Amino acid sequence: MPMFEKHFTVEEANELLPHVASVFERVHSIREELGQVKEHLGELHQAVPGNGGSEKGAELVTKSEIIAQLIAGLQEKGIQVKDIDIGLVDFPHMRDAKEVFLCWKLGEKSIGFWHDIETGYRGRQPL
Repeated sequence: MPMFEKHFTVEEANELLPHVASVFERVHSIREELGQVKEHLGELHQAVPGNGGSEKGAELVTKSEIIAQLIAGLQEKGIQVKDIDIGLVDFPHMRDAKEVFLCWKLGEKSIGFWHDIETGYRGRQPL
């Protein structure tokens, strides 16, 4: 019995890669902005203990929610997000009547690897 409802062909996964890449590029950009916001909040915290918050605090929450929504959007398509930092995703796939993952990370031009569900990224093998 398969674990996943949706299984992708290599072609279907490849067609989604431009969207997946743009999501990770946006997430990385927002995370960079969050780093700046956190730095500013740290300065505020030291300058005014117990000040009750700031616009930067609201910005931190908003940007964090945007990241969560972007990742949830990928997951709703059946894409397994494995590592946000390197932009690593898996696409459930049937290979020789066995459920496996097609594996891709940001910067790769196309789906070129697969791995067993149990082995993960370290078990990647060329298609």
